[in-house]
Amino acid sequence: MIITSKSIQRSNIIFAFPAEAILKPEPQDVFSLYSPEIAKGSNYIDDPAMEIKIFNFPVLRQKIVFERGRLRVEDETQEEPDISKRAAEAHRIKTVLFKELKPAAFGFNYDIIYRFNDVIPQREIIKNFVSNAEVENVKDFGWQFTLQKEGNKKLETYFFKVVSPLEIALHINHHFDKTEMPPPEKFQELFEKCYNSTDEILKSLNF
Repeated sequence: MIITSKSIQRSNIIFAFPAEAILKPEPQDVFSLYSPEIAKGSNYIDDPAMEIKIFNFPVLRQKIVFERGRLRVEDETQEEPDISKRAAEAHRIKTVLFKELKPAAFGFNYDIIYRFNDVIPQREIIKNFVSNAEVENVKDFGWQFTLQKEGNKKLETYFFKVVSPLEIALHINHHFDKTEMPPPEKFQELFEKCYNSTDEILKSLNF
């Protein structure tokens, strides 16, 4: 099977901090990351019960989310990572807001739709999981696996779901169990590299 198209739906960059870290930025500190023109129409939600703050920047099509011990920068542009440059921007956000605070880990998430030149043999794949008697009753089908790399310092988790006869929806998480972050340009390169490496995983599927 040959990949005929690849469409990114969304992506995000996450910084996970030690349990004792306190992430309570003031709204003015977050909004001051951008000029008034870029911050136009921005807003935020503060939910103390859920311990979450969400800052929405419509002009950028970006959200900055603060959860318990985590900072997440969400890219809603549906642009390829080399176009959006969102990882470099996430690096800047983290550095400006928490310059002295090292993350315990960081990671990238992508949601991608892959389209193939031939029909995905879903029925034959499902037969490896359920009995022939149940194959016709399967409404949705997907699978997951995790790859361990770099001496367990990096984990790659893939969630596959067949969404049409020719398409697979894929959610990918690249988790780096590292406290030292690369500089902005290298961080952006890593974000792009992880995104592009997904093609090889799809090509390696044995069906």
